[in-house]
Amino acid sequence: MGIDTSCDDTCVSVVASNGQIIANFRHTSLYREHGGVVPHLAKRQHARHLPTLIKRALQASGLQSAKELEGIAVTVGPGLGPCLGVGFRGARAICAQNNVPLIPINHIEAHALAARICSDPLHILENLANASTGHTSEDVTLDISKSFPLTPIQELNEDNIEIKPRILTKPFVEPELVQFPFLALIVSGGHTLLAHFSGLGDIERIGSSRDDACGEAFDKIARLVKIADGGRGLEQVAALGNQDRFALPVPYKKVFGFDFDISNV
Repeated sequence: MGIDTSCDDTCVSVVASNGQIIANFRHTSLYREHGGVVPHLAKRQHARHLPTLIKRALQASGLQSAKELEGIAVTVGPGLGPCLGVGFRGARAICAQNNVPLIPINHIEAHALAARICSDPLHILENLANASTGHTSEDVTLDISKSFPLTPIQELNEDNIEIKPRILTKPFVEPELVQFPFLALIVSGGHTLLAHFSGLGDIERIGSSRDDACGEAFDKIARLVKIADGGRGLEQVAALGNQDRFALPVPYKKVFGFDFDISNV
């Protein structure tokens, strides 16, 4: 089982030993009126929804209890301290109660290593079919829009509170793993960096942002121009604009290296 509460999303997944994601549940809290994530509010939402997501992930996986898990991997950093604590304490309690190993995870490293679960997730998602059910729920948002094969799984639309299961039309095929070494561009919330992965735990940072990461720059600009939903809202508005209207500078064009300078752009 994997648990992540590093920012505003509460995420729980169960993964088989062959890399197949059996269950993948996520609750997302929006902070429109604040223009971005508010740590103490996010912590409260994590504490509210994490137990429900863990229970549903176990049920969707066909497991009778957490004792059947081979381990629980949980994000311990980087991230928002109050939010990380909710996931870590929850995972630690389950491990202690069920005699299951606890595996601390650096979630930036995990972003890159997720590519080794499946090298072509979008191709596999083309094999997913939608079907409607009559079940409803009010306490959880389930999202598999960017996930790998799930059998079965449910998706909930927060607007109409309707659950739609997605079922594989073809059997799971063992994916072709991304092999070491590889170069990873990681653009995740408060982190923008390039890293060279030679093996598990053998990582060299090649370049990173010297000021704000992409996500931070998006949220700050959204607040300045009063666009709701932070970076997400800004991206939606930008998609309607003219990308050729302004000639933006290219930072460090004459400086050797692989660092980023995003906020100045």
